[in-house]
Amino acid sequence: MRADASATRYLSTETFAPFAAGEVREVPHGAVVVPKGCFLDVNGMHLREAGPGRALARMKVGAGQLNQAGVVQGGLIGAFADAVAGWAALTALDSQTRFSTVAFSVNLVKAAREGSTLRGEAEVIHAGRSSLLISVRVTDEASGHIVAVATCSQLVLRPVGH
Repeated sequence: MRADASATRYLSTETFAPFAAGEVREVPHGAVVVPKGCFLDVNGMHLREAGPGRALARMKVGAGQLNQAGVVQGGLIGAFADAVAGWAALTALDSQTRFSTVAFSVNLVKAAREGSTLRGEAEVIHAGRSSLLISVRVTDEASGHIVAVATCSQLVLRPVGH
C-alpha cells in the first residue's frame, strides 16, 4: 500500500505519538493535517481530543449536508462516525502501521438539523494484532441526544517484517 505525501503527513502527525496511560490530549484546530478539499475538510470534520484508544471530533452541520427532508443525510453521519473511528485507530497503532475499514455498521437514532454541532466519540474496544474493533457514539452537542451509534472493524496492515 503506497500513500501519497499528504496522507503520509496526515498519518504521521505527532498528535498520535504514544500516550501515557489515561492521557488525553486536546487537539488544536489545524494540528491534524487533513488535506484541503478532502471529504473530511469539505464537511468540517475536526478532531478535538485524542487519547489511548479514543478520539473525540466535532462537525458543524450546514445546509449543504441536509437531505430533501431537511435533516442531515444519514450517510454523512456514518462517514463522520467512520472518520472518528479512524482517528481512534491511529492512537492504538504505531506510526508505521496502517489500517483499513473492513466492516461498518451504523444505527441512526435521531435526526440532526442544520446549525447542530455533532460530537463523535470513538473508543477502541478490541486491539488485536490483525484487527481493531471500535465503538462510536454520535450526539447532538447542544441537547446531548444520541444521533447515531456505530461499530467499526479495522484490518491492521503492518509493514513487512513488523
